[in-house]
Amino acid sequence: MDERLYAVLQPSDFLWHQFSNRLLGLTDEEYFREPVSGCWSLRRREESIAPEQAGRGNWVLEGGRADPPPFTTIAWRLCHMAMGELMRYNWTFGSKDLQVDDIEWPAHATAAITFVADAHEKWRGGLETVTTAQLDQIGFSQMPLGLDPQVRFLDLVAWQAAELSHHAAEVACLRDLYRAQQLATPR
Repeated sequence: MDERLYAVLQPSDFLWHQFSNRLLGLTDEEYFREPVSGCWSLRRREESIAPEQAGRGNWVLEGGRADPPPFTTIAWRLCHMAMGELMRYNWTFGSKDLQVDDIEWPAHATAAITFVADAHEKWRGGLETVTTAQLDQIGFSQMPLGLDPQVRFLDLVAWQAAELSHHAAEVACLRDLYRAQQLATPR
């Protein structure tokens, strides 16, 4: 493995291990919890409150342009994380045809944990096959969302690692907040 790729993946792999352990015990209540009003989330299509919806089936991931962007639920964040890795995997190593509206979102916390783990395993497995020349290739990934066709692949790998890092931290913080609020609420 190229030493530059290793330098990006080593801390990312450690973070993934820590993050996957933090997902243990996630409940549906916590997965869908809206800590503030107006959150974007994963919702049944007919209940969506966002200007745009993405996904196949009854459940959609909310999105669109908003300034400022709304707060998002753990469900939204996990689906967003998985979507990024699934799309990048498909457009780099796969059939290069996956669209956001092709994705069927997980309607339960346990399914979401499997969904995000499967997406990560695909992406991480694909990275094991990358050559040094491909790392330096502009447009090695052709994902139509983002700058993939315009930037060096190693930069996209680093960007995806940063996405994992910041969304994992957000999910962990939301889990901590949920737990603290549950402990503080008299029963």
